Amino acid sequence: MTNITGTGHLAPMYNIALSNLPGSKEPRYLHGAPTEAMHPTTIIYHGAAVIVVLTSWNGKLCCTACPTLVPRADELADYLVTATGEVQKFLAAGAAAAGR
Repeated sequence: MTNITGTGHLAPMYNIALSNLPGSKEPRYLHGAPTEAMHPTTIIYHGAAVIVVLTSWNGKLCCTACPTLVPRADELADYLVTATGEVQKFLAAGAAAAGR
C-alpha cells in the first residue's frame, strides 16, 4: 500500500468521526452554582476533517466540533434533534401503513 499522508501511516477511510459520551441526567453544581454547559473533548487525529462529540446532559444534547469546519456546533446538535424526530415520524407512518 502507498503511504499517502507522508507520516508513515495510511489515511483513514473516512474524514468524519462521531462519538457519543453519555452524561448526567441530573443537574450538576459546583460550590452551589449550577453547571450551564458541557463541552466534551476528543483527540483530533491526522486526516480527520470533522470530529463531532455528542453528549447528553441534563436533558440536553451538546455538540463539540472543529470551529473552523463546523462554526456553529450548537446548531448542529439542534439539527440532529430535529432530524431524529423526522425519522421517528417517518418510521411510525411506515409501520402504520404496513398495519403494525
